[in-house]
Amino acid sequence: MAVIALTTARVEVGNAWTGTAPGNPGTQTVSGTITTGTDLSAWAKGLSMPQHREVQNASNFGSNAFDNYVPGMRNMTATFTLLQDYAAGGPYATLNTLFANQSSAAPVFWDIRPTTAARSATNPSFVVAGYIVDFPFMEASVGEVSELTVPFQVTGVWAALTS
Repeated sequence: MAVIALTTARVEVGNAWTGTAPGNPGTQTVSGTITTGTDLSAWAKGLSMPQHREVQNASNFGSNAFDNYVPGMRNMTATFTLLQDYAAGGPYATLNTLFANQSSAAPVFWDIRPTTAARSATNPSFVVAGYIVDFPFMEASVGEVSELTVPFQVTGVWAALTS
């Protein structure tokens, strides 16, 4: 059994993609990479990317008084926790610009790898497209390191790329 403790994850964000981008509707094969990305790995402290599947009630008169469910639509949300930094190229400058300029024609792309090594079967690159839901200007407490929690709604297809 392989167990991993993330210590060198790569977290990249951007608003342009080369290849077949994640987030498009349909069943296309996602390929390519972020073309105008910013590496936020030095500030990334935590992330959560749970997948969810809606479950629809399909009970009927023949289900013998038991509920009957079928799988429905899939979706994903993500939450990124970063150390706050207001310098150029840091989390605030990068994400505030992406938050202000995102639209249905210009989603935000994230590319997350367990390590900084190249994509591979043992270091897949999890790629998503979507929208920053909330963007706080500041989250801080006296005497504590300032962190930024960024919730993200994934749209369309996501993928785990190995090349």
